[in-house]
Amino acid sequence: MTEAETIICNAPTVRLVVVCAALVARTFAATNAQTPTNFTPSLESLVRAERAFAAMSVSNGTRSAFLANLSEEAIVFAPKPTNGKTLWAKRPESKSVLAWEPEFADVSKGGDMGYTYGPWKWSVRKDTLPSVFGHFVSVWKKHSDGTWKNILDMGISHPLPTQAPTKVATPLPHISSIPESKESSDYSLLLAAEKSFAEASAKSGIEEAYRLYACEETTFFRNGKNPFPSVGSNSGDLFEKERHILWETIAGDVAKSGDIGYAYGAYLLPADSKVRKVGHYVHIWKHTAKGGWKIVVDVTNPLPE
Repeated sequence: MTEAETIICNAPTVRLVVVCAALVARTFAATNAQTPTNFTPSLESLVRAERAFAAMSVSNGTRSAFLANLSEEAIVFAPKPTNGKTLWAKRPESKSVLAWEPEFADVSKGGDMGYTYGPWKWSVRKDTLPSVFGHFVSVWKKHSDGTWKNILDMGISHPLPTQAPTKVATPLPHISSIPESKESSDYSLLLAAEKSFAEASAKSGIEEAYRLYACEETTFFRNGKNPFPSVGSNSGDLFEKERHILWETIAGDVAKSGDIGYAYGAYLLPADSKVRKVGHYVHIWKHTAKGGWKIVVDVTNPLPE
């Protein structure tokens, strides 16, 4: 199946599918978007890495861009979590164009981990108009040589294009993080928060789970919809009529400074005393000064029917 055929067949599912593997969908080429002057050096370098990644996709091709910017252990979804380098190495070069631009970025206090998200668009060729659209979410890690590498990538597709961002947004000033500490950088603490969220979802329903673990900075990414904030959202926006969602964490990591981390896994729905796997998720967490670990990015990708 060609890349174009894959996208047409799977466009209703996920942006990853847009590249045949629920991979990294990105948007509006490395553009005239502005970088705020109050960026820290670490945050500025992360945004620069994301934009360089996007520019390479347009100039050199998507396959080359991903192979150059994914870490050796990077995870993408195709539709199951899989090694991104292995997946892209098997894909042929294509004349199609996958373009994107970050609209939000955040980085840990220690400057070793960060995340970005923004809109993406796909065109059959450079001389054709975009025909598939969505949003990407990426987690990045800085290597010992100072370079940023993409370690996890997931996204959604939605029917309408979004306006290209004019600048990159950053976290709300009062969403402050805890100071660096050896104890807080323990991934088991983030995993405990993930487990507590899952328990609340299974026992009390998804609305209660998000009431406890989402915050005003949380952004939700659902296939077929533009990203939306937690404020004013409800279970109907998140999982239609399903309220008691089960979550099974597969893996994740936390920054050395203990203030940003992520987890990914599968989400499932109980049905007639049985449990069926519905899709995969990514949660990006931030350790806030007042509320402990809170989900700031929540992405789900349903499995193909």
